[in-house]
Amino acid sequence: MNRYDVVIIGSGLGGLCCGAILAGEGLGVCIIEKEVKVGGCLCSYTRHGHVFDTGIHYIGNMDEGQMLNRILRYCGVYDRLHLSRLDEEGFDVIHLGGREYRFAQGYGRFGESLKEQFPQAGAQIEAYIRALQRVGRAIGGEVLQRGKFSEGSMDFMTLSASQEIDRLITDPRLRQVVAGTNFLYDGIRDVSTFYHHAMINHSFLTGACRLADGSSLLADALAGEIRSRGGEILTGDGVRRVLHDGEKVLGVECVSGRRIECREVVSDIDPKLLMKMILPGGGIRPAYRRRIESLTPGFGVFTVNAVVDGKVFPYLNANHYLIEDEDVWSDVSRRKRPREVMFSMGASTRPLPHREETVYLLSPMYYDEVERWSDTLTGRRGAEYKEFKARVTEQMIDLADRHMRGFRRSILHLHSSSPLTCRDYTGTVRGAAYGRTMDCRDVLRTLLSPRTKLRGLYLTGQNVAVHGALGVGMTALSTCGAMLGEEYLARKMANL
Repeated sequence: MNRYDVVIIGSGLGGLCCGAILAGEGLGVCIIEKEVKVGGCLCSYTRHGHVFDTGIHYIGNMDEGQMLNRILRYCGVYDRLHLSRLDEEGFDVIHLGGREYRFAQGYGRFGESLKEQFPQAGAQIEAYIRALQRVGRAIGGEVLQRGKFSEGSMDFMTLSASQEIDRLITDPRLRQVVAGTNFLYDGIRDVSTFYHHAMINHSFLTGACRLADGSSLLADALAGEIRSRGGEILTGDGVRRVLHDGEKVLGVECVSGRRIECREVVSDIDPKLLMKMILPGGGIRPAYRRRIESLTPGFGVFTVNAVVDGKVFPYLNANHYLIEDEDVWSDVSRRKRPREVMFSMGASTRPLPHREETVYLLSPMYYDEVERWSDTLTGRRGAEYKEFKARVTEQMIDLADRHMRGFRRSILHLHSSSPLTCRDYTGTVRGAAYGRTMDCRDVLRTLLSPRTKLRGLYLTGQNVAVHGALGVGMTALSTCGAMLGEEYLARKMANL
């Protein structure tokens, strides 16, 4: 039986960051990944000679001194990334009501740009920016100097994003525009928290970049750093059982039957899946299991990935949110044909053949639209499923072509994926793109602690607190802080 200090279940961004931090502190770390490739939603794949990303299409908070920048430097990988900075004058473009609205990088430029587009709403824009900055200041260098990772964030967790935006902004169109990227945090009216809205927007305002050549480079860099720090990564053999004596963790048993002994286990998988790996009794009480089971998965994503002729449709250094409903919070429209599409492009440091470019079309989709095929395997779902995918793909291309002229005729190759694909390849429950839904009306139930009642068992990843790269990185810090001491780790990070 192998022995380690820590076993980490799953190798998504949270698990890999925890692995790099803990191994850097001298702990014997072993990551167990059921797939043959590490990364989870960080994974990339190649089609038609081009690299496509699975889940992370751009990343924020990468400016010097920002928290995610610090986390990746602490993990030893920041300088190995190929970052392609998005357009300073408009990294995100909201298409709404026949007009385009641009989000510029940096709070000063962002505010001035919005005021040019909404000259009558200057005071409202300033109030909104101050609110974003208050949330942004909940994390950062000054907080780290005080020996904490965040400060005052719970005050914003209980605020509804839609209601707080309505309170700060009276202009009806401006309200819709600033909420136009709520696709990034599973935005639901009166449910989603203002903390999520503000933290996601703060993240991109402080350094929005694409991970050139594929997000797998980040996963591979983290895996390489873990190994260089003495850690081990086992792929192609998932965990079947977390072993315990009723009070504390003893180790894990793999699907292959291999047993690994350890003092602590960190789970980077959905807590619902984790509960199935722990036999009843001990520190995991029935009430906690019921709480985990009651968490609602958010929506999934239907994705159309395309290779286009770059001479017909040149590279765009911005993300475009194409919205055909007047209410950007409309949960009902996400259950109809696609009415909302995020249009993004891939970045590369290598010369592309024949000036071809990669394009991502992403649209929210709930699992119930594909649930009838839930018992099938990828590539074996039948003709009806293929017809469903073809129909949705055409609808999304039609929508995109109405806003992005020339897109359809530039397409050379395309393929698509549904929430079932995400479920099968990344292990997410019901293919949820952002894990469980965080509810501002019931924060104590939907916000999980990294520390569990079973001694030595910890949680990390997007289902614990905040999703997105910054949110998962922050949760990884919290998990490691629970194991090593928050003040100790925060003060070390403050000196980066």
